[in-house]
Amino acid sequence: YPFSAGVKLTGAARLGNRLLISGKRDGGFVIGAAEYKTGGEGAVNFSDTAAISLDKPEAEDEARLYGVASDGKSCFYILTGEAPKTYTQDGRQMTNPAYSGRYAVLKYSAEGKFLDAMRISGWAGSDVAGISAAADGSLVIYGTDYVSSLKWQGGEPKTQRFSSGVMVLSVSPCSKGFFVSTYIWNAAKAEYFILDVNGEL
Repeated sequence: YPFSAGVKLTGAARLGNRLLISGKRDGGFVIGAAEYKTGGEGAVNFSDTAAISLDKPEAEDEARLYGVASDGKSCFYILTGEAPKTYTQDGRQMTNPAYSGRYAVLKYSAEGKFLDAMRISGWAGSDVAGISAAADGSLVIYGTDYVSSLKWQGGEPKTQRFSSGVMVLSVSPCSKGFFVSTYIWNAAKAEYFILDVNGEL
């Protein structure tokens, strides 16, 4: 297991045999980098996990972890941000009255070295659930009912919002852009979309 006891694995991104992994424990989150090898009968062996430091861990836009991703080529990405307007913590309903949509996308090398940060302010999404990345530098940040495509340090995001009752489950890069999996609650069925390189569904 790549983390010590008491840490719950929450996400992973892969570049070759290198992993960027995230976990949750009492009082916060942890991020680490590790290598893995597969052995006989499907056994997986992990190297020691090296801790990954954020760029500015004291900053509000790095207060919470929202997702990790890789571009499948050379870089890992970590999405962090402030606490949402409303959220649940230890079974209690909490609010963040100072919420202003502050998020950060942090870029790392395959070896886990910090490279750059993209700061986002005034994010229009009502919530943030995760991030996906592609080899051409395209990024998608998504929430419960929307997907927003953007380029690294490339200006305003382009957002596509789904109708009421449709929930975004996951977003993954594909040859035509990004593959978006959704679930329609009223119909109790899954539906899939392609988000192209221009940010159109």
